[in-house]
Amino acid sequence: MTPIDDDSNGVTYLAQALSGARTLVALKICHPREDAETVLSRYGRWQPALAEMQHPSAGKLLDVGLTAEGRLYVATAYVPGRPLTALASRVLSMSDRLELAHQITGAVAAAHAAGVVHLKLSSSKVKISTANGARATVLGFGAALVVDGMDGPPDLDKLALARIIQELGIER
Repeated sequence: MTPIDDDSNGVTYLAQALSGARTLVALKICHPREDAETVLSRYGRWQPALAEMQHPSAGKLLDVGLTAEGRLYVATAYVPGRPLTALASRVLSMSDRLELAHQITGAVAAAHAAGVVHLKLSSSKVKISTANGARATVLGFGAALVVDGMDGPPDLDKLALARIIQELGIER
């Protein structure tokens, strides 16, 4: 496992999935928490909605569980690319920016259709890849619901989405 991020909640590693094809995952090992069982209960409640959410631009929450040491882990599909916040240093055509906006909007709409809200949506939660054309993936769907126990209306996502579209340089 290779560390790829470290924040106040824990360390995220690039790891290989234990089951199935040789798939890479982002595995976050959380710092010790008192509410791990509560998080697992929320994951059980939200898992059907998260499984229903299908969109190529929505990052997938794969599993939430406990390590052998009793620390909470969160496994998500690994998404290569750079955060949208780094986009300022790259020049993308207007058609690429419009395509990214379409992808991001589609991911949020698919989540809302499944009853899932992001609640912490921002440009830092969007990864961009330009390897095979402009590709956006929104990370973190379900994390605030499951791990943080937050709840809120889809309007929060819609306001954040409007800011992201503006950051792409697209006028409404």
